[in-house]
Amino acid sequence: DDPNQSTTCGRPLLRDGQAVVAPVAEGRRDWRAAGHPVVGGLDADDRKFAADYWLECAVLEHASIASFSHFALDLMRLGAPPELLAGAHRAALDEIEHARLCFALASGYAGVPVGPGPLSSAVVDGDGSAMQIAEALFREGCIGETLAAVDAAARLAVARDGAVRSALAVILKDESEHAALAWRALRWILASDDGAIRRHLDRVLAEERERWTADLPGDSVSDALQTHGLLPATARTRELRRAFDDVITPSWIALGT
Repeated sequence: DDPNQSTTCGRPLLRDGQAVVAPVAEGRRDWRAAGHPVVGGLDADDRKFAADYWLECAVLEHASIASFSHFALDLMRLGAPPELLAGAHRAALDEIEHARLCFALASGYAGVPVGPGPLSSAVVDGDGSAMQIAEALFREGCIGETLAAVDAAARLAVARDGAVRSALAVILKDESEHAALAWRALRWILASDDGAIRRHLDRVLAEERERWTADLPGDSVSDALQTHGLLPATARTRELRRAFDDVITPSWIALGT
């Protein structure tokens, strides 16, 4: 599968640099939002591809609820103002709805109801230092959620299925707001920086751009799947490069002015 197909998802929950997600549980109907895709025009392989994609999104969005709770604690460690804390908690509530939308789509394509099992209670990354918090915020919020918004917009532009379009419209709006929150929080952190954090994040930006904009092998997405919001690798790479060139890099430069 295309390793970059999951970018519509929100802020990951990380441990040792790896995403932590709950196991998938069949038969759960309580995590399904209203709206189901029309699957009549898809063959079995396409349905499985779409089900796998939306299920990956679903478990990552579900884990993002915990990630935003962790972010709120990080902000409190730094003495953040109330508007940033309120934004972090509103974003966690958004991620609950994102998870429900994605589980509903995954269930529709798979033909069976699916939801999350118990999430591991293991401690996630973080030592509470301003440098570590700023790096996580930059990678996961400023960069990751900006890419998620751009990715959702690209998928929405080609999607024709009503349920998929409705889910992507919600995700696009919310991820755009989450990215804006991340940039505001980073501006606040950098206001008391002596320059060390900014120099470190310059290197992080270069690393992240190289990681996200590398050419992906193959275009394995059928025309039918594109009407359900799945994108070929070349289109994905093009949109991610545009995001770095037109949004992320200019926004980072603007924080120094």
